[in-house]
Amino acid sequence: MISSFEIPCSISLIHSHVTLMIMGSQLILFQEVWGRSFCRTIEKLVEVVQEYPGEVEHIFSPTCVPLVRCAGCCGDENLECHPTLTANITMQVCPSNMTVKFTGYARSQETYNYGH
Repeated sequence: MISSFEIPCSISLIHSHVTLMIMGSQLILFQEVWGRSFCRTIEKLVEVVQEYPGEVEHIFSPTCVPLVRCAGCCGDENLECHPTLTANITMQVCPSNMTVKFTGYARSQETYNYGH
């Protein structure tokens, strides 16, 4: 005897992306994965001391700040994802509510890597 059962399945729109929910797990479809893997800017948490290595005598709080950075894959080993437009961002951090300037990336694109 063959028994049948229903697999809970729903399609939902999250941030304008179509996702498929199967038994509580999220399946991101190939086109979505492909489209989100290209070179682009995204917000990343960056350690303050990574941006200011000479300031090790300070203990910053927070230790990380949200900055927009380049990320993604180019699909060709001769290409790399690099910023094409940057902007200075001043953030207030502790100690003593000091202000620290960071460079944020406003736009990224693939460029030829001359090192290969």
